[in-house]
Amino acid sequence: MYRFTILKTIFILALLLSEKQGKAQITGAHVLPIKIDQKIITASIDNKKPATFVLKQFEVSDIHSSVYSVKGYYFYDNDKNQIPLAGVYSGDYVLTLYSFADDSKDDTLLNLNYQYEDFWKSIDHFKNMNLFKEKFIFEELADSLVGHRYFSDGTKQPVVWNNYEVNITENLEILNITQKAKPDIHINLLNLGYIYKNYKVVSYKQSEDQLKILIEFKYPSRHYLMGVCGSGQEYGLVMLDIDENGLIIKNQDFILESCLREIGFDNLSTRQNYKYRIVDHYTDRDYQRILTINKSTLDYKITNEN
Repeated sequence: MYRFTILKTIFILALLLSEKQGKAQITGAHVLPIKIDQKIITASIDNKKPATFVLKQFEVSDIHSSVYSVKGYYFYDNDKNQIPLAGVYSGDYVLTLYSFADDSKDDTLLNLNYQYEDFWKSIDHFKNMNLFKEKFIFEELADSLVGHRYFSDGTKQPVVWNNYEVNITENLEILNITQKAKPDIHINLLNLGYIYKNYKVVSYKQSEDQLKILIEFKYPSRHYLMGVCGSGQEYGLVMLDIDENGLIIKNQDFILESCLREIGFDNLSTRQNYKYRIVDHYTDRDYQRILTINKSTLDYKITNEN
């Protein structure tokens, strides 16, 4: 009987140890930013000539972060002869590409050498340059993408681009969660449904069957640095609750600072808590609330001050 009890105890301990080892142990979490800065697009020119465009972002404007120059080429699929292109994505869902005979025009455009003190006048200049051999304009509309090729004599041909976006860049922000003896978990944070970006992991806590991850976001309020809120920023936190299978079961955002929404904050954090007084200046009477996040458990609560 005594021997049976010992064997039973050993069996139970082994079973519990096996279950514990079966649960994933989180060993780290960080955000990996990935920028895609080029595209290969198949197309049809003049409704009958299959072609391929190979385009890459060249230089980003230092005044407007969504404006950039483009370098690349295109070729007809039947002869593969590469025709150089230089152009500009003007931040308004329009991509303009040129094939110039004069290389100096390529340099002016690619290096974004502004021709006027007024930024938007310079952008208009880039979109309406002359002395080109051929010019392509692709415009992204509400439900379609319209493209044309123009010649110096004013004639034009339709171009069907097998892509729904004229912006040739794409940004990904991957939350990479490493686990002991199990595959990593990868979550694209830009698919959470928010407009936020530039994420960074602040802290994470793992319980028996759940993982909490606190991440922050911080980025300029406007692409255009010379406009309203051009020097402002959007800053805040997002709490993710993730189950043992790597699925997000809850996400909650907290805006701490926003030039666009007229929100500010005071940092009241202590050794035990992340704590912020959030002040909403947009309403007629300042609306204040306190966000408190326990550093040990990452549980949070929000209380109103007035």
